[in-house]
Amino acid sequence: MATFDTLDLLLLDEPTAALDPRSADLVLNLANRIIKEKNLTAIMVTHELQHCIKVGDRIIQLDQGEVIRDIGGQQKSSLKLEDVFAWFA
Repeated sequence: MATFDTLDLLLLDEPTAALDPRSADLVLNLANRIIKEKNLTAIMVTHELQHCIKVGDRIIQLDQGEVIRDIGGQQKSSLKLEDVFAWFA
């Protein structure tokens, strides 16, 4: 992952797709470091539900282009993986 120019927004589209767990952790840690060091806003698209819990300040869930959940703050910090799995039941 590299950034070559000054930026305010980092878009991450499935940054860990098809990676083994160790490589996925490396990518997420690098992305988090870049985001913090450069004080960026980042949007990450992922289907890895554990990443929703672990990364970021908010979870925004879309269904057919519509926002159906927007969770942040205390509500996100108390969210458990099984809660997120239940959204798809």
